[in-house]
Amino acid sequence: MISGEYMKKLVEVKQTQLDSKTRNILFCGYLEIPTVMDEITLEYLENDKETKVKLVANSDTLSIYREGEMITNLTFQENKKTDGSIESEYGTIPMVIFTHKYIKKENIIVVEYDVLVNDEVVESFRLICTMKEGLA
Repeated sequence: MISGEYMKKLVEVKQTQLDSKTRNILFCGYLEIPTVMDEITLEYLENDKETKVKLVANSDTLSIYREGEMITNLTFQENKKTDGSIESEYGTIPMVIFTHKYIKKENIIVVEYDVLVNDEVVESFRLICTMKEGLA
């Protein structure tokens, strides 16, 4: 496939809260995904129909920007701590993320991470994004 083309794929984004095993399907639907060298960019509206998401996956970094009731900006790099933030009507809350696992392949993105406050784990998550070729 030539860089700059678009490929229509069935995309499912699932998040699991690892302590409680609570699973949420954040998005399931067809997206036109641009092909740009080693980068996957997804833009979608979550199932709540209010939260806009932009997910950019490179070989070593995943960035997620969510804009809805709150604005969340997170960056993930395997085996590293990264800074993130949540903005709400009450102000900006800085966050630290520790990424245990980050996998990016042609049709799947997986990230497992902890949210840290005062260097202690307050929540742990797994996010899985699958992309399957198919007809809408």
